[in-house]
Amino acid sequence: MTTNQHPQNDFLLVPGYKPIQNIQQIVRLKGDGNYTNIYSIDQAKPLLVSQTLKYFELQLLPFIRISKSFLINPAYIEQVIEANAKTMYLQFADGTRLPVARRRIVDTQLKLVSQFSHYAGSKTHLKRDANRNIYYCFPNEHLANKSNY
Repeated sequence: MTTNQHPQNDFLLVPGYKPIQNIQQIVRLKGDGNYTNIYSIDQAKPLLVSQTLKYFELQLLPFIRISKSFLINPAYIEQVIEANAKTMYLQFADGTRLPVARRRIVDTQLKLVSQFSHYAGSKTHLKRDANRNIYYCFPNEHLANKSNY
């Protein structure tokens, strides 16, 4: 581990704020230059932090970097849509749809399969509908109780 890497914890170090105690509450992070917006299910507005997305990517190892601007928590994905070989979108339970960068599609697919096979014992599944070329990810139990985050 190098000096700018952080170990994986159950909390997130946010400079200028108290550590976020439960990283599973984080839905996604959106980078904007040297700033990052942190979207979580327990806050109506995102938390604006003066750190790059890369800083958080090193702390949030189970999260997936889907583009230059987004780092997502795979537990909140409701649906993965592949329009064609070069176009892929992730649909979240709140209706947000994010595009996956073309150069990150294969890596994202591999990480999603790995993540969802880890949850095989729970109600989260990943299956393919060959007719429409769509992967369906049924939400975890914590999403079933939250209609909007």
